[in-house]
Amino acid sequence: MEAVLRVAGAIILAFGGAAAILLACANWLGKVWAARILEEDRAKYAHEIERLRGETSEQLARLTTQLDTLKQTELRIHSDKLTIYRAAIDIIADMVSTLEKFQAGRLDEVEGKSALDRFYKSRLQLYGYLGMLAPQPVMDAQDGMMESLLEVINGERPPDWAVMRSRALRLLNAIRQDIGIDKSAIEYRGSR
Repeated sequence: MEAVLRVAGAIILAFGGAAAILLACANWLGKVWAARILEEDRAKYAHEIERLRGETSEQLARLTTQLDTLKQTELRIHSDKLTIYRAAIDIIADMVSTLEKFQAGRLDEVEGKSALDRFYKSRLQLYGYLGMLAPQPVMDAQDGMMESLLEVINGERPPDWAVMRSRALRLLNAIRQDIGIDKSAIEYRGSR
């Protein structure tokens, strides 16, 4: 029995040593393969990250250029609006001033006709200027202002400066809303 156990032990020991050697080789080979696979994945992902960085940089550059263009366009439009609104206010002030002079009898017939011609021309210029950039609320307020002036000029009603002032303030408030400098409404607080 002892001999059988010795032979069985020798066999187990022989296979166990080989098994240990095989296990060590498999472990080492597994580590080598894992390192290679890991290195290949790292290289692949590093390449992919660089590609994505490049695409992102290109997109960012495109978006930055578009944003700069939009900023310049918005600034130009805002500047154009300010210029047009200033011109519109100058035209309206001249028209109302001339109308006041005419109504007060301080213009003779020739000056009155000349002023009327200027009014009609200025009215069309004003509409064209505002029509280029003004939103509909500004156009509506301008239309109301012109209708009031035309009613007085055509003798459909006597001049009512409170109405004119109200229409002018409506126009100014619509302009202020559009340009966004101060969106709060202004009002007349005088007594005349």
